[in-house]
Amino acid sequence: MLWLLTTFFISTGASAAGQSYEPWILIDTEAEQLLIKRHNETVKVFTDIAIGRGGTEQLRVRDDGKTPLGEFEIAWIAEESQFHMFFGLNYPNIKRAQKAYNNGEIDRRTYYRIKDAITLGEVPPQNTKLGGYLGIHGLGNKDLKTHRRYNWTLGCVAITNEEIEELALWLKIGTRVVIR
Repeated sequence: MLWLLTTFFISTGASAAGQSYEPWILIDTEAEQLLIKRHNETVKVFTDIAIGRGGTEQLRVRDDGKTPLGEFEIAWIAEESQFHMFFGLNYPNIKRAQKAYNNGEIDRRTYYRIKDAITLGEVPPQNTKLGGYLGIHGLGNKDLKTHRRYNWTLGCVAITNEEIEELALWLKIGTRVVIR
């Protein structure tokens, strides 16, 4: 029986505690770092990040310039964008949509549009009152000095073009991203 369990965990990449060995991203907004993690081990740290000019917020809304806190996944990838490369998050997620619906920020139709898209594995609507088009991206042709001095994005997490190319090697659709 032990051999069977060991074989299962090795073949599925699972651990006895149910942890995955797939790489995931931790964005620590207080330490101003983006970490590539595998299980609980840090594989790589990027320290040259910028977040939304409005800071962070648990309950972000469109055009507030804030980076949302929470757990997300990479939902789409634009290998060419105005920001060099863009890794879009599945924002708004179901948790955020549920809070917004309960608080009266969005109506029932909008809530179900978001929930249904996520349930079907699609990108949630990006044009609701909760905002959208959030992700991790490079600088494109933005000024490196500004990037290093200020949080300048509209809610995304930005790293340099060189760093986004390195990060791209670790990311795929479905990669877990935690912003805290």
